[in-house]
Amino acid sequence: MSNKVLEHIAEKYERVKEGVKSVMGGKVLDYEAKMIFHKGWEEGKEEGIFLGRMEAYMEFIRKGLITVKQAAEELHMEEDKLKERM
Repeated sequence: MSNKVLEHIAEKYERVKEGVKSVMGGKVLDYEAKMIFHKGWEEGKEEGIFLGRMEAYMEFIRKGLITVKQAAEELHMEEDKLKERM
């Protein structure tokens, strides 16, 4: 798309066109804000999955299907922390 825009804007200026093409050569730019965004997105996704699992285990506890100790072991957390969340 950027090449089409460039062709129309700089059609009379071949040197400008070549310079812009060399800079905009279709490279994917990685910059700090983008990396932070993606890292946060992944962490949020993981946290969401964990919270979903935790909610499911809390429901199993409420229904008497498993104990707090069993749920804490499955979630790899301390019993006290799980009780606090409940």
